[in-house]
Amino acid sequence: MSKLVWCAAVVLMGSAALRADTFTFSYSSTLGGPVTAAGTITANQFIDSFGLQAYAVTSVNGTRNSAVISPPSAGGVFYWGSNVSGSLSFTVTPPGSTTLDTVTFNNGGYVESGLFSSVGSFSISRSMPEPATIGIFLTMGLGAMVLARKLPSNKRV
Repeated sequence: MSKLVWCAAVVLMGSAALRADTFTFSYSSTLGGPVTAAGTITANQFIDSFGLQAYAVTSVNGTRNSAVISPPSAGGVFYWGSNVSGSLSFTVTPPGSTTLDTVTFNNGGYVESGLFSSVGSFSISRSMPEPATIGIFLTMGLGAMVLARKLPSNKRV
């Protein structure tokens, strides 16, 4: 195999582990009780059965009215594009109890169900990669260059 194929394989295998995307979200309402929530979502991209770009939620962290939002029990799925829609499931831990909560959102609005009930505005945005991610990409590139220098060449002189 040529050096180029080996180097491409190393870069692709290394970048596959970095595929999880991070999003920030917030929602608020005065209907159903004042609600203010914000946090981060970690999700893996996939293409659904209709060919749409979707994200499977792997983690949700943040706060809801100063109570801790914890990683999901069921997660959720949302669709990214001109119309962002989907649902998030997570646990909320106010002092003394833990409650499962689900937020369903579409076009900047949301409905919250579970023990909590509210309706209001919802926003979600894609986060920039962490500074450490850039370092990982540079390290992968350095590894590919070292591999290219160490592998024997197939060229005949």
